[in-house]
Amino acid sequence: MTEATPTPPVGGRIVQRLSKAVDHRRHRLDRWLFAAPLCWWTIRPWMLTSSGHRLATRLRLQEAEHQFGRLLHLRSIFEDIAKHRLPGDFVEFGTYQGFSLAWLHLFRTSVGLGSRRLIGVDSFKGLPTSSTVWHQGQFSDSSVSTVCANLLRYHHLRDLSAVNLHLIEGLFEAPEVRAQLTALTSNIVLAHLDCDLGSSCDAALDLLDRATLAPTAYLAFDDWGCHVDEIPASFERYQARHPELSFEVQATTTYTRYFRCTRIR
Repeated sequence: MTEATPTPPVGGRIVQRLSKAVDHRRHRLDRWLFAAPLCWWTIRPWMLTSSGHRLATRLRLQEAEHQFGRLLHLRSIFEDIAKHRLPGDFVEFGTYQGFSLAWLHLFRTSVGLGSRRLIGVDSFKGLPTSSTVWHQGQFSDSSVSTVCANLLRYHHLRDLSAVNLHLIEGLFEAPEVRAQLTALTSNIVLAHLDCDLGSSCDAALDLLDRATLAPTAYLAFDDWGCHVDEIPASFERYQARHPELSFEVQATTTYTRYFRCTRIR
């Protein structure tokens, strides 16, 4: 005969309920402040400090920890590229409304690499299929004009080509996307992969094979922590077919993992 689980005293139950209520409100506030669309306003360059990231982690502000952490790590990558004079352009797969692209532009110019191309690739029609935690059409509330409007509103960028910033519209596996990307660059030193789906990440990594990674380059994966069968599985497939590359983890957050990859033969 199994023993019944003892019922917490009344005071304990009240504390449990209060704790759950506080956690729920904290989570809602975290998402409201640091996810789109308010993140355009609430995350500023002066806020990107290691102490701010530690505070967000300590307070269990998951979205803030993710945003501060990934932006800090991306900034460090640009600083490393500039410090070691690593050649190559910058590509983002999965631009959505342009938030990350705007930060990539800011980091690129802040380290004196504004002459290099920054390229954003997206279908601007949402996810092409449903899988695990994702559903078809998710993130469809965007367009090239939305990205351009956001970059103008928040960063006063009127002519993207004048600052070596280019947008390619289409599915990653589309031949016209491949043609446009290879026409713009044949040497990529940083690929920011915000693909959500493992299948989309596979297509983006295949594009990298065509456009050619620099001998030393960075692969920055967003959505790594969302589901093991999506981005992590895609990276494992890429790693298996590229024994000539070594991969070293540079940084992680709840949802991201960034690698430095080096051609060893």
